[in-house]
This record gives sequence, C-alpha cells and structure tokens, in this order.
Amino acid sequence: MKIETSQSNEVLIVRAAGRLDSAGASEFVRQLTMRCDGTARRLILDFSELTELGSAGLRVLFLLSKKAQGARDRLLVAGMQPAVREVFDNTGFAALYKVIESIQECPWIN
Repeated sequence: MKIETSQSNEVLIVRAAGRLDSAGASEFVRQLTMRCDGTARRLILDFSELTELGSAGLRVLFLLSKKAQGARDRLLVAGMQPAVREVFDNTGFAALYKVIESIQECPWIN
C-alpha cells in the first residue's frame, strides 16, 4: 500500500495505491492518522490506483465514516477501478461516501 497526501485549504486529498486489504489497512490508518493535522474539513480519497478493497479496508472506511458522522457531504471517493467500485457498491458503502468518477470532477478543488 502506497499513500500520498496533499492539502489545499481545508481539503485533504489522500491518494491510495495498491491493496486496501488486511495487509494494507493498518498502513492506511497509520498514514492517515499521521498526516491528518485536523485542519481539513473535507476529505477526498483518490482510489484511482487502488487495485483491491478487502474486508479490512471496508472496516477502515466504515470507521472513518462513523468518525465523520453525518458528514457525507465532506467525504468523497474518486476514481475507483471497476473491481473496487463493485465491492464498494455491493456492500452499500456508496451510501456513506459521495462517489465521483475522477478527482477532476470534484467541486472542492480547482
């Protein structure tokens, strides 16, 4: 799992590459915790390079959505590969996050 972050104003962009499964979930949480300084009011998860989303990754995403309870308008997932999107849709996670096709479609960034 490779994670890169960038922040512009109050928007934190997290780019995840590789597998968000049992092996990658702990690294994802560690990196997200380390890089979030509390100034971001909106979060974009760029999953355009994510190749797999397993149950441990879903658990992390569920906990993230619970932490931001009622903040669906501030959580966004962009650019999912078809296999990742299928898991996301079939498990109902599309109801927890706003989903867009690419990060370029995000209304929060220019």
